[in-house]
Amino acid sequence: MNMGDRMMNKISWILVFVFCVGAGAQVIQKHWVETYSWQGFGTLSTDPFQVFGKEWRIRYKTLNNGPLSVTLHHMDNDKATTVVSRKNGRTLGFEQYKFSPGEKFLFVQGSLGGWRVSVEQYVDSVEEWNYLRYVKQKPSLEKRAAWAGESSREISHLSDRVWRLEFEQVGDGLLQIQVFDATGTMIYDSLTSKAGNKGGGWIYAPGTYSIKITTSDVAWCVYALTAADAAKETAEKK
Repeated sequence: MNMGDRMMNKISWILVFVFCVGAGAQVIQKHWVETYSWQGFGTLSTDPFQVFGKEWRIRYKTLNNGPLSVTLHHMDNDKATTVVSRKNGRTLGFEQYKFSPGEKFLFVQGSLGGWRVSVEQYVDSVEEWNYLRYVKQKPSLEKRAAWAGESSREISHLSDRVWRLEFEQVGDGLLQIQVFDATGTMIYDSLTSKAGNKGGGWIYAPGTYSIKITTSDVAWCVYALTAADAAKETAEKK
């Protein structure tokens, strides 16, 4: 092998080394990514979510003066952790956590002045890809019940599984949607005022619930939804 061949061979190995180091850096490079966010007026339980980064945090803020309480629930062991609990004023901050497996959700109790809560994760490219795959593979939802009206009404709804409440405001005016469990505890509360407004929240325990609609001649629609696969399994058993 002459001098020129040896030189080309050496350069080739250097290029391979640089490429491998660069590829490795792309995999291990970590950055903060907002992976989930919710904004509301009142009280609700968020969508279920999982984390994939070794570190993650919950950001929270009130949009106006008012109380804010956020509780982190671990669905695999029913463990609940207080993230923040403020009785008044403007609230802004975050709490950081180490990775833990399993699905989680947040229970947010805020004023009708509004709030925003988000989940951020410190991930590399592989962990971010796993997050995107998790979101993509979430089951779609099917409507199990629907109600509509133009005046105040109280509805009783029985569910034997996790379900989601959704509503749509059809006309302008004040519309308040509340959900109470069998003990009378309020687990969902929202107040809107404009046509086209939509909202909703999750209910994570089976049971009988009271859906209370309070309005003055505002048209509305309310829906109860469950995961599509769960709805199909129920239909096949009948």
